[in-house]
Amino acid sequence: MKKTTAEAAEARVKAGYRNSGDRNSGDLNSGDRNSGDWNSGDRNTGDWNTGNLNFGYRNSGNQNFGDMNSGDRNTGYRNSGDNNSGERNSGNLNSGNRNSGDMNSGDMNSGYLSISSGTSEHMVFDLPTEKEMRSYEWPIFFNFELCDFVEEKDMNEYEKEENPSYKMIGGYLKALGYKEAWRMSWSKADLEDKKKVFRIPNWNNGKFLKITGIDVERELSPELSGQIKKGRK
Repeated sequence: MKKTTAEAAEARVKAGYRNSGDRNSGDLNSGDRNSGDWNSGDRNTGDWNTGNLNFGYRNSGNQNFGDMNSGDRNTGYRNSGDNNSGERNSGNLNSGNRNSGDMNSGDMNSGYLSISSGTSEHMVFDLPTEKEMRSYEWPIFFNFELCDFVEEKDMNEYEKEENPSYKMIGGYLKALGYKEAWRMSWSKADLEDKKKVFRIPNWNNGKFLKITGIDVERELSPELSGQIKKGRK
């Protein structure tokens, strides 16, 4: 019996095998619009993902470019935290590895904004502080994402050529470099939010530059130079 136009179109979309989900080009998917295999989540280009919009493999989190992440928007691997470019971090926004703290370029830190390794949770910029950092109010621009899902309608021709699976998943997952993401967030921040960095305990412009690629004291206008307040312990 000859297929109708609609049936033929559906067959082309569902080109994989043993899928219980819809619009999969991969195989054995229970989720929808996967180009990879064995996904129970949706819109994955990798395999064995239970989360959604993952480019890597075996992720239970969402929008990960790396593999085996339970957190979200990681470009590294085996992270339970979010937005890490390093590996095995339970904290957030780390470019280093095995950190339980946040925004570290070093390894195995439970502190914050460290470039060395092995700092405690009561340390900022590798020095001790009496402030309670778990509830500290960081500048707004410290909140950013390393992965961004670009919808098909917003893709240019080069992006479509480099990411052919966009036809199946409706776009592609764009991974940003760690310092690139910091720079983009900094560029969108207003002056008052940028000035909040000077209130961070043990403020150190050189270490912040090494971690983020942003030379705060040089980039802010000269008239602010007299307003810089070093963080108090």
